[in-house]
Amino acid sequence: MIGVYFSGTGNSKYCIEKILQEYDTKASAFSIEDNELLNQIDKHGDIVW
Repeated sequence: MIGVYFSGTGNSKYCIEKILQEYDTKASAFSIEDNELLNQIDKHGDIVW
């Protein structure tokens, strides 16, 4: 599972990180602008937006 966020103020990043903490403590959050995001999407079945 990975989380994807987009935020100029950090609000959606905060929310995604809280959701991931509850459902999968090993999950990571990535910015929509992160170059690594596409590679991570290919590796994971569940994506939280």
